[in-house]
Amino acid sequence: SNPLILDLNEAKKEVRSYGATAFVGKQKKSFQDEQYKLLTGRDRKQPKMPPNIARLVRKKALAREEKMIAEAKQAGFVLPKSALESQQEQKRKKSSQRQGEWNGPAPSVGFTKDGVLKLTKKPF
Repeated sequence: SNPLILDLNEAKKEVRSYGATAFVGKQKKSFQDEQYKLLTGRDRKQPKMPPNIARLVRKKALAREEKMIAEAKQAGFVLPKSALESQQEQKRKKSSQRQGEWNGPAPSVGFTKDGVLKLTKKPF
């Protein structure tokens, strides 16, 4: 209700945001997180792991899996498909199924051009 208090609060915010322009590193990140929380009302999602480290972890895991598969094949074991191979196979199946759905069934007589069925021979 008192306009003087509101002006002081605004001045305080302005001074803080102006001072925040000099923040670097962790301090800058925490200030941005704070501003995000004030704006949205919830915390910003934190990355679970830096991307470069995640890539290395994934690369090492693939190398371990390949080594294990090679050893198992050499020992004569029959192995199931890897998760990656099965995912790729499922994607291929879905994409081949979708092509027919997009354009409708292929016409048995004639061809489609600009969305119109052109007949090459009489249907009767």
